[in-house]
Amino acid sequence: MMSRAWLVFGLLAGCFSNAPQVGQTASDGSSTGSGGSGSSSGGTGTGDSSTGTTAASSDEGTADGSTGGPTPPQVGTIYMKAVVNAQSKSTWLAAFGGPPEGCELTGGAGECATFSCGPMPPMVPDAGPIEYAINGSWQPAPLTPDSGGHYPVETLETLPFSEGDMMVGFRAPGNGVPEFMVQLSPPPALTVQQAGNEIHTGAPMGFSLTWTAGASGDTAVLRLRQQGVMLYCSVPAESGALTVTPPSYADLGSGEVAYELTIEHDAPVTAGGWNVTATLALAAQSSDNTPVAGTFMLP
Repeated sequence: MMSRAWLVFGLLAGCFSNAPQVGQTASDGSSTGSGGSGSSSGGTGTGDSSTGTTAASSDEGTADGSTGGPTPPQVGTIYMKAVVNAQSKSTWLAAFGGPPEGCELTGGAGECATFSCGPMPPMVPDAGPIEYAINGSWQPAPLTPDSGGHYPVETLETLPFSEGDMMVGFRAPGNGVPEFMVQLSPPPALTVQQAGNEIHTGAPMGFSLTWTAGASGDTAVLRLRQQGVMLYCSVPAESGALTVTPPSYADLGSGEVAYELTIEHDAPVTAGGWNVTATLALAAQSSDNTPVAGTFMLP
């Protein structure tokens, strides 16, 4: 079972990126937002297609990235998600150090947990500019942190990956977080058997999603968010199904809820005393070839 720190980093992209937002849904019911976070394991899917490079220890690896406060957990995440459809797009982000302020586990049921989180700390450690490579070709636009160590959520003009035989690499020169490099392959696509409108109309009463069993080690992740509350549900992709019951919504109020389903593949890397997880995510598609993302109303 993963630690609380790892689960918090599994939520970061959904809480603080341009993940599906309430009130930002396209006319076809698909979300205009994107983004996501690490899977439920904090380090799965590390078979033949995923390799992590252990970086050398660094004196800077113990930096707390703060102004005299306690040293934050030495964990981090790099997350890149692709939405493959007629308007193909992708986003990526990174975060290291402590969890968001006031982040609390507030409830949930079954495979789902509910979190409520505040803003990120003003100062966090960083690993310097992070680059990515496609099949060994390093791309010219790195993800660069600001003076407080926070990385932006960036949208890429080209689709960096889709399912298939390719490798994606990430490397950073090191700063408060030591130098590291890691590479992994994207997960196979996940197609949900329900049509998109069935999910929109059925969600308030609870619902189940089914799909052809995914690859061993990959994770299917459903994120539902309403204002500052995130419902995070995850199951092994090979299980082929996820059920969300009405009790899971207990900490969500009435009104509009945004949701998104992704299939995710992880690779861990150790950098000094830091444990970093790189994740590649593909937005799941429904049987009518639309992303499993949008909004529904809770009474």
